[in-house]
Amino acid sequence: MSIKYFYIPSIKPKLSLKESINFLEKNNCIYIEHLRLKKDELRENRFNRKKGISVRNALSIRSEYKIIGYSKTEKSYKIYWVEITLWWYIIFEFLIDDTIRKRRELRSIEETDLETLKNLRKNYEVKIVNITDYCPACKLSILPNDLECKNCGLSFIR
Repeated sequence: MSIKYFYIPSIKPKLSLKESINFLEKNNCIYIEHLRLKKDELRENRFNRKKGISVRNALSIRSEYKIIGYSKTEKSYKIYWVEITLWWYIIFEFLIDDTIRKRRELRSIEETDLETLKNLRKNYEVKIVNITDYCPACKLSILPNDLECKNCGLSFIR
């Protein structure tokens, strides 16, 4: 058990860019960024975890992130709080006599606090420029159905 706590920084589950994009696509959002939670955000205990030591805590490692996306349908920014749990499931099933569905589990909560979402909008508000014939960043001519500039990689929202 002490080995787990000694090696936590190197074995904590990480949220990949691909996972973040897939998660947001399922929720009809465009990827903005994902961040590991800061200490003050971790203290808020959004996933209502109980304090103390248990067999479940000893046989799993958790990481928490926030994923920020933009909903095209609602035309607003969204925050999703994500918890990734990595189970050492063979030991868990043997000791607890309980089965788990996946070795790596992802749970999420959508932020509903209006004040937090308002602050998020201030931080990420982007000026939307209507473009028709050229990229505003590099001035390369583009076609109306292009989703990305072939020269500089600037993404376009349709």
